[in-house]
Amino acid sequence: MKTLKFEYKNYKGSTKIREVQPKRILFGLTPHITEEEWLLEATDIEKNEERRFVLKNIQRMVDNEVQRFFCVTIYVIDDQKRFLMLHNRKLNRWVAPGGKVDRGETPDQAAVRECLEETGINIDLLGEKTPVVGGLIRPYGIQLNPIIPNLRDHVDLIYLGRPQANQTLNRSEREASDIGWFSLEEVSHLDTYQSTIEWCEFFSRQKNI
Repeated sequence: MKTLKFEYKNYKGSTKIREVQPKRILFGLTPHITEEEWLLEATDIEKNEERRFVLKNIQRMVDNEVQRFFCVTIYVIDDQKRFLMLHNRKLNRWVAPGGKVDRGETPDQAAVRECLEETGINIDLLGEKTPVVGGLIRPYGIQLNPIIPNLRDHVDLIYLGRPQANQTLNRSEREASDIGWFSLEEVSHLDTYQSTIEWCEFFSRQKNI
């Protein structure tokens, strides 16, 4: 039987590509839901086990083309011109807060949410709002980050934020092994990406921040 490959958002809110051999559609329960839903019963190819997937949590079907996801990265700068950085567990590098734009979200909403989830810090986004009805905060830039060559890319929208007053860092244990505020000089000595250093240099040069 032909397999299906799709992007699936699980009960924890994590998104992963699943490849399955479908069996049937049914109305029922999984171990992680309390009300009956429409489900896809299938064999998970990777784990070789029987699974039930909630149909409404299937984000999209995946073909053999390069997958591209819209993401956000938020450079948060405080009154001392220090940058908020976290040591990402998956990447094993220091990076600014960020992540994927969820379904039903605008990019600027995703930027505020991701920063709060990963660092415990509420921010105000800095920048101009597009002067039309429905205008959003303009990102300062956009870049393409290849994650898996020829298979998966992140289209990354770059935002700048300022922390709201009287807050304490509270890192996400799942996302980060460490967190802190760093001067531009300190950022340049972190194990990070060259583009991260370049964005911190760019924001440090701005006069109106």
